Amino acid sequence: AYYNRGTARFFLGKFMEDCEDYQKSIDLNYIKKADAYFNRGLCFQKLDQKKKAYREFLKAKEMGSQKAIEIIKNYYTE
Repeated sequence: AYYNRGTARFFLGKFMEDCEDYQKSIDLNYIKKADAYFNRGLCFQKLDQKKKAYREFLKAKEMGSQKAIEIIKNYYTE
C-alpha cells in the first residue's frame, strides 16, 4: 500500500511524502525493494538532492535494477 501511495504522490508532485512512503515500504520488506530504492532516487532528484538520489540508485543497482544501472550510467559518474 505504501509503495502504491508513493507512486501516486510522485505524480502529484509530493516528493517528500513520496520518499517517506517508499521508505516505509522498504522498512516493511516490500518484495520489490529495488524499485522502491530506485523511486526514492527519483524523488530525491526532483528535490534537487543529487547525492541522496545517487545513493538510492546505487542501492537499487546492487539489488539488480536495470533502470538504476542505466540512470547511473547516463547521469552519474561512479
